Amino acid sequence: MEQYRNKIFFFADLDDSLFQTIRKDENGKFKATYPKNVLKTSFYTKAQYNLLNFILANNEIVFIPLTARTKEQFERTTIFKKKQASMYAFYYGSTLYINNREYLPYTKKVIADTSTSFSNLSELIDKVKKRYPTVEFINVDQKYYTSDINNKDVKKFIVNLINKKYDDLEAYEEEKYITILPKVCNKSAVVKYLTNKFKPKMTLGIGNSVSDIDFLNHCDFKIISHIGMLDNKLNS
Repeated sequence: MEQYRNKIFFFADLDDSLFQTIRKDENGKFKATYPKNVLKTSFYTKAQYNLLNFILANNEIVFIPLTARTKEQFERTTIFKKKQASMYAFYYGSTLYINNREYLPYTKKVIADTSTSFSNLSELIDKVKKRYPTVEFINVDQKYYTSDINNKDVKKFIVNLINKKYDDLEAYEEEKYITILPKVCNKSAVVKYLTNKFKPKMTLGIGNSVSDIDFLNHCDFKIISHIGMLDNKLNS
């Protein structure tokens, strides 16, 4: 793993940062994903495509995707299919691959650090559903829960519960959904782990949503995508 030492690390959120659907940006030109539903195919704009290729062409830069995608969803990106990255994390950062293999020391660390968090997470979901029976949650491969919620009262109830009782959990509120996961399973945990392990000489990051704020704040320089809540806040 010496090839990763003393390099520039470029940590990249994927969806709506490096690529997005045509619905979100009609300037998409280069195919980026192979979804089961072709209508949800994402594309790079010319600028995003040029940025990615600039990074990949520089031997001093290590490109590290950080994504909420599942393993199966990540494998349907051109980045995976073209082997454009050898180090990456999915499930918001709860699973880390180095040299295209699951890095078991990190997996064991996550398991140890979340020994009680997942039971607390299930308990929290039960309380929310008891209060709001119509709210549906998706358990994503036993890694985190997500729900298409556009109700501010439900989101506020969840956040208040976490603040009062479940300080080992966190919620990412986006415009039309919310994600709940253990604090140690986020993107910033991966960034801190890899920077401590490999001591890069510089770190860069690109992101677009509230779930990216923490990891971007751990980078020396940050790029905010033109799509998403972060860009909206900067331009409001």
